[in-house]
Amino acid sequence: MMPVNARPESASEIPDQPSIHATVGHVDPLSQGVHSAGYIPQQSPYGPIAAGHTVKAVPPASTLGEQQFDPEDPSKVPDDQVIVGRQPRTLSSLEWLGDRIKKGFASLVRTFKMMGILFSIYRHGGSVESLQNAAAKARGGILVKAIQFACSSPSIAKDLFGDDHEQFTRTLSHVATSNKPMSRAELIHCLDEAGIDYDPARLDEIRNLGTGSIGEVNEIILNSGESLIVKTVSKSSETRVYSDLRVLRFVLGLVTFFAPSSIGKGTKHAIFSFFDSVKEELNLITEANRTRQQDFAFKAVAQQHIFDIRQDELPEYAYALPSRPNGWAIEHPDTGTVLLRLPVNFKVPAVDGNTASPHALGMQKIDGVTLSENDQPKLRKLAAKLFNIDESKLTDDHLLAFRFSLKKLAFQHWFYCYAQTGFFNADMHDGNVMVTVEDGRLNIYFIDLGNAQKVSRDAVKATYTILGAMEQLREESGVARRSHYADEVVQCMQTLSEYEPDKVNWDKLKQEVLNLMPYRGAGKIDQKVIDLFNRAYNCNVKMPKETVALFRAKILINSQTTVTDEARRSLDNIVPSMIELLGRGTDNDSGVLPGNIADQNALLMLIRQLPELRQQLLDLMRTAPVTDEQLQYAASQLLSKIDLPPDEFRREVDELIRQWQMQMPPAHPEQTHSHAGASTAYPPPVPA
Repeated sequence: MMPVNARPESASEIPDQPSIHATVGHVDPLSQGVHSAGYIPQQSPYGPIAAGHTVKAVPPASTLGEQQFDPEDPSKVPDDQVIVGRQPRTLSSLEWLGDRIKKGFASLVRTFKMMGILFSIYRHGGSVESLQNAAAKARGGILVKAIQFACSSPSIAKDLFGDDHEQFTRTLSHVATSNKPMSRAELIHCLDEAGIDYDPARLDEIRNLGTGSIGEVNEIILNSGESLIVKTVSKSSETRVYSDLRVLRFVLGLVTFFAPSSIGKGTKHAIFSFFDSVKEELNLITEANRTRQQDFAFKAVAQQHIFDIRQDELPEYAYALPSRPNGWAIEHPDTGTVLLRLPVNFKVPAVDGNTASPHALGMQKIDGVTLSENDQPKLRKLAAKLFNIDESKLTDDHLLAFRFSLKKLAFQHWFYCYAQTGFFNADMHDGNVMVTVEDGRLNIYFIDLGNAQKVSRDAVKATYTILGAMEQLREESGVARRSHYADEVVQCMQTLSEYEPDKVNWDKLKQEVLNLMPYRGAGKIDQKVIDLFNRAYNCNVKMPKETVALFRAKILINSQTTVTDEARRSLDNIVPSMIELLGRGTDNDSGVLPGNIADQNALLMLIRQLPELRQQLLDLMRTAPVTDEQLQYAASQLLSKIDLPPDEFRREVDELIRQWQMQMPPAHPEQTHSHAGASTAYPPPVPA
């Protein structure tokens, strides 16, 4: 987000968007099974559930009626569509004892391994290379997530890495690791727990689609012969996470005991809140419900059942609210003319409540690729399919521009969805965004929503206000004005935070704000807000994990959308080349569609997905007396329907052709008509 009258730091930077926490004491109905300080387990809306019993969920594709949207919480999932899933079978006393012994031994082994890894980091002086090697050796767990978390805040990075924290942040922000592959026995246990009807004889044919630091995703063959995408989190992975948490808490305790001033209380509180949020990702029923909640948020945005926060509701200095994204626009780098604007559908994978348990989740297969750098070569086939061109014509530079443009579009929608529904994925990076072409249309999927959060309408408003107020603080030198903006920041903190009235020290917090934001001070505002959250802890003000998670997600997004000037110039030079690849020249030279070039390109691209229909239209327009007015009207009518399914869109075009044919005069051997020479004024066609 940025102030209404401010300039972005770079042409590629997306307007900043902030966040907030849920009202204290309210229960999140989608957090069932998550046992952390931030949530209270809720009784199932279906009543008591017997162990191992499956509750059939409403299909995710169900039509949402207007009455199902809560105006105070647009992303809320109706109680009858909350996924309860299957709970693990109750163990006998002997089974429970054996399970505890097995977990205890595995935890002990993991603890010694983690202690060895941390000692290796210490022995090498905590160098960047030692941390990179440690991430590779960890094979799962939360060490990588902890490193990424530390890099998201300058204050935390400085506490942990010292004066060289900027170098650590640049190098380690995108460090990654893969979990230890799941054994066959672990996989079978997860599938049985979720009641998935897999074919035991074809387990060797499973296809691994990805392995992360906690779980993995496989394509499983069912007894019916069909396949199902299943995300699993093994008990071994659970053990690694909890063991890592204990080790990191122990090490953190040692550091603060022997060097109390080395890590601030706010930093320590932020780290512990991060630990609690990691636990939520271990329960896949939670992820299933949050995926469904993101689906409701997308539909609420599409149908405009939103907060409808307007800019005039905020103070004049507040950051600008994000505008609603309008398709995928490609602009000419020199003129700014929109050369192409394509419709985009934002979705999530459909999740199946009948195949959901804490350790396994069945979901829709998406025939697409992520927007991560590693998957960029795979975008070639997808781009060729979308633009209906030969793959060989797409260069690596084209793919880079394609990927970067789609990343920016996805992140812009993330910001808008947050601002108008309060729902957001706190782990938003390019690897958690997939793109695909379905029925000739571009679709962007948000995936891996285990760490998604939501906040209230007032919290959304407070985040835009606090960012604007802090921006004003470093532009104001007058004592009175600075005091005013500091008061505004404190007021926003009262809305966003948790505190005990008899213990909180607002005057001290106000002074912290003034010290943090000196006149003409440097640093990015969102990172300054994170630093303020850490300092607030010393004033007995605690920031909920939802609020902190939002700003960290924004920092993570900004780190993926910032490019160098040289790279930006390279991308700008590619844009005209991309448009040329679409083959518009032939159609445009024939005078087929006049008017707005973006509308023209979008409509032609859509019709190109139907070659026979496209040729029929071209032939008709070369012979029928169609005026410019009629043609522009027809284009506007069709463009308003480009989100329809292909069959319905084809019917709209057929109706347009029928209307034009009715206006054609009888054939005459001496008379021919063409669009270029049409002079007779015909009335616009009746809307289809």
